[in-house]
Amino acid sequence: MGHAPDLYAHHATVLPVAELARARDWYRDVLGFSVEFEWGDPPTYAVLRAGESVQVHLSVPDTAPAPGARPTLLYLFVHDVDALHRQVAERGGAVPFAPETMPWGMREFEVEDPDGHRLVFG
Repeated sequence: MGHAPDLYAHHATVLPVAELARARDWYRDVLGFSVEFEWGDPPTYAVLRAGESVQVHLSVPDTAPAPGARPTLLYLFVHDVDALHRQVAERGGAVPFAPETMPWGMREFEVEDPDGHRLVFG
């Protein structure tokens, strides 16, 4: 079955967060995202952007996560993984390992956001 790429514009990864302000500030201050939009008073939803085409949406869910729910893994392709690693480390991001070239050929590093979501940059 074929696909119709002209029907799609972009996607939004929505990450559930416990405290919107804490998560928003971490993505802005540690990863360098800009805050594009917030909704609610106080805000319970935010759209953040990095570069021209990377967006992450943050949302305070109406209900608690199911027991045993696993955190999200988000893979972000970047132009210079080593420069981004230096920037994230300088801004206080807990980076468990320096960028490594993986057996599959991608050079990567990983961080965990304040809500336990794993972000891999390659």
